[in-house]
Amino acid sequence: MEEIEKELLSEETVISDDDEYNLEYFNNREYINFDNQEWDYDINPNESISQIFQGSETSSLVGASTVWLYFDKNPPSAPGFNVCKRCSFKYKLTTSTQNLITDSFNIQRNQIKNKLCKIVRRFSLTADMWSYSINQESFLSLILHYINSDWKLCNFLFDIIPFNISHTEINISNEIMRVLQEFNISNRIIALTTDNESAMVVCDREIASSFDNEFSMMTFSHYRYTGHVLNLGVKQGLRLVDAAVIKVRKLSKTIKKSTRINNALKQFSADDKLIKSLYPINSEWTAIKDTISLLEPLEKATRYLSGISYLTMGEVCLIYIGIQSHLKRFEENDNNTQREVAKVISSKIDEYWEIMDKNSITSAILDPCNKLEIFTNETNARQHIQTIYEIYKKRANSSNSSFTDQKQHSPKSARQYFLQLRKETSQTPANEVTPSAESEKTELDYYLAILNDEEADPLL
Repeated sequence: MEEIEKELLSEETVISDDDEYNLEYFNNREYINFDNQEWDYDINPNESISQIFQGSETSSLVGASTVWLYFDKNPPSAPGFNVCKRCSFKYKLTTSTQNLITDSFNIQRNQIKNKLCKIVRRFSLTADMWSYSINQESFLSLILHYINSDWKLCNFLFDIIPFNISHTEINISNEIMRVLQEFNISNRIIALTTDNESAMVVCDREIASSFDNEFSMMTFSHYRYTGHVLNLGVKQGLRLVDAAVIKVRKLSKTIKKSTRINNALKQFSADDKLIKSLYPINSEWTAIKDTISLLEPLEKATRYLSGISYLTMGEVCLIYIGIQSHLKRFEENDNNTQREVAKVISSKIDEYWEIMDKNSITSAILDPCNKLEIFTNETNARQHIQTIYEIYKKRANSSNSSFTDQKQHSPKSARQYFLQLRKETSQTPANEVTPSAESEKTELDYYLAILNDEEADPLL
């Protein structure tokens, strides 16, 4: 046991401020796995570290424990501190250690404040409330997004807030505003993205109201998780799905989980009478095929959204409209066995789609990949173009950007898929929409007159 303690306090093991923080190496040390009972005879909980160790050994151990606690960003009762105690159960947390942790935290926090002050552009936030599965403690996480000077989209975990109070919209909005004001960026937030939980929706209204009252921000927007909306629609629809489909889903999951069953089925499924009796009948096969056809675009949308690096509102609008057109065709097909499922999914998606505010549509029009292709009629397009004009007139500066004709590139396959879904239902080609009735050309008119650049970088 003495050899283990010496190894702990050696220069090779103790992490100091000058060392590289090799936490993986530190975690894998053998002495971390020793049971508490092996240390009991040596432990005196009333002794401080200064009473146990002498001189440089004391400062080294305090410094090492500070690093551990700081990296875990947890209070002394959290697992990170328990790791320190399992390294040496003689150690007792001192006031000086607590001060070191607080100082380290404040230094890092001030560095973040200084960096944020140097960023000239605005920010958007992603907020999510989640619970720790073991003890059900709740936390509110905030992720900050911005575009740097090199026109790269950046984001980082802004804060994780322990939430021991009621999860009301007022409490959530107050915590978010407190953090924003602490970092002096509350007047630079232009968007908040959350899930569709009711408290988050009302929280957005509270924050928007605070911005309007304090900073007169005109363009603050609330966005919903796109994939979450699709998931809600599908879950709602699957409640009505045919019993044959449910049976196949359960069977498929069972087979996939067991390699033994999977291999066995391949060997005797063709000749085994019992297995043949479980085969779906013709009507059940029809229901299964109709369900697959119904859900195929939503599966493609989920994969596409999760794999794209820079998702724009133009892409979101195009995907949603394509899916809505697809579902509408299923609803109108009297011969389809899953008409009711399509209606339920479509109704749920429409419910959230109507919440999309003007700024979402504005962002979609200003996406050079799509522009007016998201609209199926000219009247709706003109209304939103007028909104853009109003924003443009208020914010336009005296400088004029030069425009050059752009070549039309071959479309991306995934994007083209959802565009085709919309066009199969649309009666009015988007290209027939005229940008503006005003005689004098503006920057926006030139932009809308240029052919869509389907390969355009959304950040350039």
